[in-house]
Amino acid sequence: MDLAVKFFLPLLLLGLVAVTFSQDDGYGQCERTVMEWKSAALDVDVKEDKHKLQELLFFLHVPRTGGRSYFHCFLKKLYPNALECPHSYDKLRFDPRKPNCRLLVTHDDYSMMTKLPRKKTSVVTILRNPTDRVFSTYEFSIEVAARFLIYPNLTSAVRMASRIRKKTNSVSTLDIWPWKYLVPWMREDLFSRRDVRKFKEHNVTKSSDSYNVEDMAMPLHKYIKDPVAQDIIHNGATFQVAGLTNNSCHAESHEVRHCVHKYRSLGTHVLEVARKRLDDMLYVGLTEDHKESATMFGNVVGSQVISQLMEKSDKEPAVNSKQGQNLHILKSLPSSIHLNRTTENMNIEGTSGNANVKNENVSKKNSLLLFFSAFLKCDDYAEIDDGGQADASV
Repeated sequence: MDLAVKFFLPLLLLGLVAVTFSQDDGYGQCERTVMEWKSAALDVDVKEDKHKLQELLFFLHVPRTGGRSYFHCFLKKLYPNALECPHSYDKLRFDPRKPNCRLLVTHDDYSMMTKLPRKKTSVVTILRNPTDRVFSTYEFSIEVAARFLIYPNLTSAVRMASRIRKKTNSVSTLDIWPWKYLVPWMREDLFSRRDVRKFKEHNVTKSSDSYNVEDMAMPLHKYIKDPVAQDIIHNGATFQVAGLTNNSCHAESHEVRHCVHKYRSLGTHVLEVARKRLDDMLYVGLTEDHKESATMFGNVVGSQVISQLMEKSDKEPAVNSKQGQNLHILKSLPSSIHLNRTTENMNIEGTSGNANVKNENVSKKNSLLLFFSAFLKCDDYAEIDDGGQADASV
């Protein structure tokens, strides 16, 4: 017996050492992977003036932050359709090389910058309390998935949805990250629970907690613990700003994300990159301070967009091949811009350069004031949760 103990004890100790070494080596490999990514992510040229709007505006739309209000009430009123990048929310068909592409609005993460001219691009985004965003994501996932319950079964729902998307050839919620993962997941769950209810002898259990009606939908506490949610929703905004979502353009993103999930301490490096990128952005808004953030957005971003488009219209001859485009740009802006511009041209003939500057500033101020007024009246303004619309702007 003693001989057996003496024989096996060294082997046992050797095995423990091997396991420990393997675990340490796993952490070491992950640490190197994360640090290499971090070094490359931070090794970029910083713009001389990060507060200046560049030629292309990239609105990094974090889901469930109220970005729909900014897109429909601000950006679509500022930028003519001709200047909006086509298929903004469609990663597969998006082409930034389109002439005059000046506005990109998408749920894609920061890795999209690899496809854009970095020095000519300004980035803006909106952040929200993570807990509130989780609740909102859960609610919206179920809301959109529940729309398919009009069909008799899951198979017919999937088939009909596919037919409609092919027929319309447009971008739907099911094409957009993260909903292209979350909605089908919830859709399957809803149909499964409905089938169970059909064969149940007793009635549906009543509950005063709308987040825990297990007979109807997956309870929130189970939803948030599921691997799908852990991969997409947990620290979702941080991963999106860092460019490390499961929809990333970076080949190494999956490995980095895996390492951070496995060794939580490595997450500090991801957070550092995200903070640096936020600091370098033209504008960062907060959902909780929606009105104040919107006002700041207008002052910081809106005013510069108006200046750029007015300058563009001034530089181009009135009669040339681009005349139609210029007129379209002016007509697409808030009416005050065109009117103020016309009045200015009539009143400042023969005046000094200082008068030109003064009238220019007055024109821009008037344009912004009326623009803010239009924004406050916008139907989408109060819909902080993006209004629950199943379109490409949720």
